[in-house]
Amino acid sequence: MSQTIQSIIVEDEESNQKVLNTFLAKYCPKVNVLSVSNTYAKALKDINELKPELVFLDIKLDNNYTAFDLLLNLEFLDFYIVFITAYDEFTTKAINDTEAIYYITKPLKIAELEKAVHKVNQKLSSGRKANQDLDVISQHKALVNPLNKIMLPKNNAYEILDIDDIIRVQAFGNYVQVYSNQKQKYTVCKKLKFYENRLKEHNFLRVHRSHLINLSYVNNFKRVGKGGVIMMSDDSKVQMASNFKKSFLSNF
Repeated sequence: MSQTIQSIIVEDEESNQKVLNTFLAKYCPKVNVLSVSNTYAKALKDINELKPELVFLDIKLDNNYTAFDLLLNLEFLDFYIVFITAYDEFTTKAINDTEAIYYITKPLKIAELEKAVHKVNQKLSSGRKANQDLDVISQHKALVNPLNKIMLPKNNAYEILDIDDIIRVQAFGNYVQVYSNQKQKYTVCKKLKFYENRLKEHNFLRVHRSHLINLSYVNNFKRVGKGGVIMMSDDSKVQMASNFKKSFLSNF
């Protein structure tokens, strides 16, 4: 049996780093974490220099890079990968594509983590080193929107907006208003459900029947009754419905 699995964590959110490190130490003691990389540049350097057997990898990295940009620019790819991601739409397909890649969806579940590590350990113990397929990685890359952009109407034209710049989306009947961190407001003739589906993989969460928010811009949450009030970075106050409260709190 393999004594240890030399690994690297690539994750830009500090809270997610701590959770994964804690779970590995407690439930997967065979895993030895060599480093934690919070940027694309550091991850590229650490993986090339430390040559891990296993990499825990978030899909979305800093500066609009994706995990697949990282993988396609590495000097070697003879390690196993466990993606920890919110990109549900291609998880099942990806698992069936290759035996060298595993997917765990957020929020992190201990049983899924143990299962992935166990499979990697079995293969390493039998002397099977990973051999990543560049074609498969390229296919996966195509399923992610690396530009992280969205098109919104403004006056008689369309404006291309970074999704990360959107603070919240509010519904008003058959149309919505999209608020950006540039203090811009866009009115679009679409239902909120359209943007909920479009933005769900980009850290957005429905918190009310009329509100979708970017969790990155949450400054404060106050419990009020069964629900609450969320203070956003633009000083707007968003009502929290009680049936969305549990999913909201689980993200923090």
